[in-house]
Amino acid sequence: MRPIAESNRRVAELVLDLLNMIHSAVGLAGTKFAEVVLGPAGARDRIVQDGKRKGAKKAAESRASDAAVWQEGCIQKARSLLKDGRTPRELAGILAKQYRKSPQQVNAVLKKAKVK
Repeated sequence: MRPIAESNRRVAELVLDLLNMIHSAVGLAGTKFAEVVLGPAGARDRIVQDGKRKGAKKAAESRASDAAVWQEGCIQKARSLLKDGRTPRELAGILAKQYRKSPQQVNAVLKKAKVK
């Protein structure tokens, strides 16, 4: 029994041969079958890349809005902790546990907001 990959490759070759026969029967001389089916070379790749770009932009916007929510809450909580007598040194450890972020992430947010 042949390995699956080998048999799949053989099936793909047979399908390609069949498509090439159809292509020659239809009479599209001078063009490649792939260009007829998929469009000009590179068109499919450009379409895929554009789709990836759009998806990446949407994901970035979603992450940015999610980040803004926890960051605002973190800043407010840090200010209230400072008013209650906590030292700035303690803030990152306390807030990191509450917001399930690393202390480095919390420190960066607090420094940017000039709370620390």
